[in-house]
Amino acid sequence: MYIQAILLSFTTHAIALTSTSYTFDPLSHLAGSTPPFNPLDPPTDPSPPQGCNITQAAYLVRHAAIYANDFEYETYIEPFVQKLSNTSVNWSTIPNLAFLSTWQSPITDSEVEMLTRTGTSEAANLGVQIAQRYPGLNIPNKIWASTAERTLKTAQYFTTGLAINASDIQITQVPEGKGEGANSLTPYSSCPNYSSSAGTEQAETFQDVYSRPIIARFNAQASAFNFTKYDVYAMSLLCGYETVIRGSSPFCGLDVLNPNDWLGWEYVNDIM
Repeated sequence: MYIQAILLSFTTHAIALTSTSYTFDPLSHLAGSTPPFNPLDPPTDPSPPQGCNITQAAYLVRHAAIYANDFEYETYIEPFVQKLSNTSVNWSTIPNLAFLSTWQSPITDSEVEMLTRTGTSEAANLGVQIAQRYPGLNIPNKIWASTAERTLKTAQYFTTGLAINASDIQITQVPEGKGEGANSLTPYSSCPNYSSSAGTEQAETFQDVYSRPIIARFNAQASAFNFTKYDVYAMSLLCGYETVIRGSSPFCGLDVLNPNDWLGWEYVNDIM
C-alpha cells in the first residue's frame, strides 16, 4: 500500500527547537501565537517499532505561520499600534520601553491571515521531511485543502518540498459550507460542541488579575499612555507574531514582560 493523499487543513506543523539547559523563553508560552517548536528534548523517534514497516501514511496538517489572525489583529494589535502613533510619551527616556520610540508594526491590514515568508519555508521543509521519512512510499498524487488562502498557499509550498516536480501533485480545495456536507478539514466545523466563546468570562476575570501589576508598572513609567489590559495583551501577541515575521521581537524581552507576566498571559489562554 502506498501513500495516495495528504490532508492539509485549516491549521501549523512543528519544527524542532531544543536546548541543552533551561532558560525561560517567552516563545514557548504564547498559546496560539507560539512559533512552532518541539516540546520534547530529545524529540521522539518517528521510526516504527522493530520488525514493522510503514506501508501507508496520512497527515492532517495545519496551515503554516501567518502574519496574524483577524480577531487578534482587530481587537488588540491594531488599536495598540494606533494608540502608539498618537501618544506624546517620550519612550527614549524609558530604558526597557525605549524601542517603542522607533518601533514600527510588522503587520498591515492587507497581510492579516496571509502566509508569512517563514510560513512558506515551514511548509516546504515539512514536505522535504515527509519525503525523506518515507523513501519507500510513492509521492501522493493528490492533496486536499480547505478553501482559506493561507491553507491553499501552505499546500502549494508543501508540494515543492515533497515532490521533485510539484505539478505532479493535484491540490483539491474542499468547500465546507453546509450545502457541500464536508467538514473534516476545519475542526470547528466537524465538532458540533465547539464554541469560540467558551471560557471567555473566566479568562477575562483572570486577565484583570494578572495584568493589574503589569499595568501599574508600565503606567508608573509612562502615565500619559494609560496602559490597559488590552495593551498588555497586544504586546504579548506581538512577541510571537513579530518573531515569525522579522526573526525576533523586542516585546519578548524579559525586561519588558517578566516570566511571571508571561505565565499569567499563558494561563488566560489556557482558560480559553
